[in-house]
Amino acid sequence: MTRPPFDYVVGTGGLGKGILFNFQEARTLGRNESRLAELSDTEDFCKLHIILHYIAVFAEGTVPVYAVGMVGSDEAGVEVLRRMAGAGIHTGFVGTREDARTLFSVCYLYPNGEGGNITAGNSASRFVSGAQIERFFGQVPAGKRGVVIAAPEVPIAARASLLKAGRRHGCFNSASLLASEAQEFLAGDAITDTDLLAVNQEEAAAIAGPEAGKAGAGRCYEKLQKRNRQLILVVTKGAQGSELFTPRGHWIFPAFKSTVCSTAGAGDSFLATLLWGIMNGLPLEPCENDGEDAVTLASACAAMKVQSRHSINFEINRQSLCGYLEETGCGALQKAVAGFPKGTSLHSIRDSK
Repeated sequence: MTRPPFDYVVGTGGLGKGILFNFQEARTLGRNESRLAELSDTEDFCKLHIILHYIAVFAEGTVPVYAVGMVGSDEAGVEVLRRMAGAGIHTGFVGTREDARTLFSVCYLYPNGEGGNITAGNSASRFVSGAQIERFFGQVPAGKRGVVIAAPEVPIAARASLLKAGRRHGCFNSASLLASEAQEFLAGDAITDTDLLAVNQEEAAAIAGPEAGKAGAGRCYEKLQKRNRQLILVVTKGAQGSELFTPRGHWIFPAFKSTVCSTAGAGDSFLATLLWGIMNGLPLEPCENDGEDAVTLASACAAMKVQSRHSINFEINRQSLCGYLEETGCGALQKAVAGFPKGTSLHSIRDSK
């Protein structure tokens, strides 16, 4: 198999760490409630780090992976950058702020593996700007095409700048968003510059509006298509699988059965693996070779991720993913993944000039 038609991957989004509390009760935490919980030794990381980690680990140096973001000049920032570099992510376009702390979140987990998080809104990540985006693209040689990832936890303006620049450079633009920022994201031009939007059920419902009811995913896509006729939408639904909407149709994909330890980071692992599959020529839509598509590949990685208590499952790599595919009866997909290009050393846009 030849080298993928993409020369780089670049993303912006939150970079930071968090802590996790395990609730012993399944009852949802009340508005004015105080409750004891177990502080876990689980490692929690922010969205951009999670997404880029999987792509870099899977790519094995075949394409350079870049982060554009901001951390504080604190121990957390130093550790995050070290962990990212160790996975093969280029961090030269990540700035450091002396006047703000690295993004931090407090996560909570119920006994069934579901949960949520509270993330600092006054972290260094809020200073990510369009100027940083332009500095990155100023290094891109003419004719080079990449995959763009606009992830939450940085200002929507910065993400919109990344998508706009990606469009100028002929990139494949992907984005995700939080339910709380859905309407703000849709109010600007970011959605028109997006090729693929990945959301979960709650985020799809926030886009669709309260009138959508149980038809939230379909209504979400109808609403989005009014702004972007060519948009691809993927809605993840946990154990219920996922839905794919394209201008050509709608498909439902089942989830892989898995023992759930934690769902934290599952959606981010899904998006990362989906993009890696697309980068290597896997179709999004189901084809004649049943199960040999990027959505099924992403579902497999998400099923592996939820088996780990950490928001990044560090045991997942190309080899373990292939093993899981073989164990679950996805032989054709396993062979396709095994044939993806492999690299032995990282290269950068600057190196290719």
